Amino acid sequence: MSKLTNTARALSAAIAFAALPMPAFAAGYGSHAAPEVGIEITYGAAGGYYSGNRRHGHWHHDRRYERRVCRPGEAVEKAHWMGLRRAGIHRVSHDAIVVAGIHYGDWATVVFDRWSPHCRVIATRGI
Repeated sequence: MSKLTNTARALSAAIAFAALPMPAFAAGYGSHAAPEVGIEITYGAAGGYYSGNRRHGHWHHDRRYERRVCRPGEAVEKAHWMGLRRAGIHRVSHDAIVVAGIHYGDWATVVFDRWSPHCRVIATRGI
């Protein structure tokens, strides 16, 4: 079949569908308590999508591009569970987080990998 025939069929189907009668609540008539029908999903350029209807929609953030990294607070908490008392951030660089504290009365440091999801230990001193 030619393109013109396919286009003519699609156009006639669209006109026939538009001529079908619509229920009163879908056309906007009736009481305000009429339910809204359908679900709307819209993808945006801001890294997420909107789903729901006009009254009860929600924005869902796209978490595919979030990188899970070791944060300084997580490093201090892990150092505390490793036995460091009075643990605190000593230094934060691009690749590592250094946490210092007291271990059995002596000064100790723990170096954590910045780009690992569970704060992998790179080096220790005094433990």
